[in-house]
Amino acid sequence: MTAIVLESGKRDTAELYGAPADVDTFRIVSGNPIKLEKDVPTGFDSLGNTPTNPLKIKLVDNSGNEYDTNLSDFDVISSTGPLTLSGLNNRTLEATDEGPKTIKLKHRQSGKELTLDVVIDADNATKIEVKFETPLGQISPVAGAVVEVNQGTTLTAAQVPSVTLPAGSTSTFRGWKNKDTGAVVNPVGQTINAATTFVAIIDAPSTTNELTFNAGPGNIAGQPSKKIDFPKGARLQKADIPVVTPPAGYRFTGWSPDPVGTTPTGNTTYTAQFARIVVEKYC
Repeated sequence: MTAIVLESGKRDTAELYGAPADVDTFRIVSGNPIKLEKDVPTGFDSLGNTPTNPLKIKLVDNSGNEYDTNLSDFDVISSTGPLTLSGLNNRTLEATDEGPKTIKLKHRQSGKELTLDVVIDADNATKIEVKFETPLGQISPVAGAVVEVNQGTTLTAAQVPSVTLPAGSTSTFRGWKNKDTGAVVNPVGQTINAATTFVAIIDAPSTTNELTFNAGPGNIAGQPSKKIDFPKGARLQKADIPVVTPPAGYRFTGWSPDPVGTTPTGNTTYTAQFARIVVEKYC
């Protein structure tokens, strides 16, 4: 029989150790979730000595009696998420990244298992500044233009703001690019290990219409068609229209639709029209 230091007001000794254990559950007094510094190996047994939030676990029998434990009474069985176990009996923990992490323990005397959450201690994590800029309009919400995240954080959609363009603007928000590299990137899913600035990609409204002149069976300077970018709001003059060479035996009669004197309201295609040359014979 082993004497156990019990919570004040409970029995002074118990036959929990050295005899079949009658453990019903555990009560986590403090220390859950376990807080670790990122990429810093930490001994499991040292967690009970953490000044601000020591890991303390009590056994609870089926009568509701509680018993103190030592961390050395637990085996470290496994972990999930970006959390590695190493050292003798896997008793060294290392959080390698953000994301959900757990550790499974097994109480040696009773065989009961419990699972604890593990997080990176935000107070000790290195902070990285992430900025969002736009050449037009504003970042929404404004507070989202500059955020601080822990080093190694993978950005989520909730951390990426939107872009609000000015009222009446016909420009288009197309995405983001990295300000330093110029690479087009989606901030969502990017892992932040250094200060990073994302710049909104804004497509300016087009100032021209694309006009296509199809030569049909003829040609335009040896090509079957010609495209020109024509200023919006301008009126087409005869000099703006390409010259068509008709096929043998035909003459060019005009365009369909007729572009001369019109103001295109959008991208437009014109098709050359031809008529057969008829040679009259006189006897």
